[in-house]
Amino acid sequence: MAFALNERTSLSMALSQRISQESETQFDGASKQKVIGSDGNAATFSVGVTYALSDKWSMSTSLGIGLTPDAPDFALSMRFPFRF
Repeated sequence: MAFALNERTSLSMALSQRISQESETQFDGASKQKVIGSDGNAATFSVGVTYALSDKWSMSTSLGIGLTPDAPDFALSMRFPFRF
């Protein structure tokens, strides 16, 4: 979700979740066995701000906060997209 504050600045929020199933392993001639603890659920809530520096350059920052034990505690990003 994004919200424009003015013609140069916008705020955004996002919720992302990644779920991975339990892995299995199999040796030659043996049956499959599940790998204990290999499943995961990583959910992150992100808040960001984008500011237009000029007609071609913008600065986009984001802070992600982990909501589950499998997610990183926090992630900070800063990008400078350029339009040709």
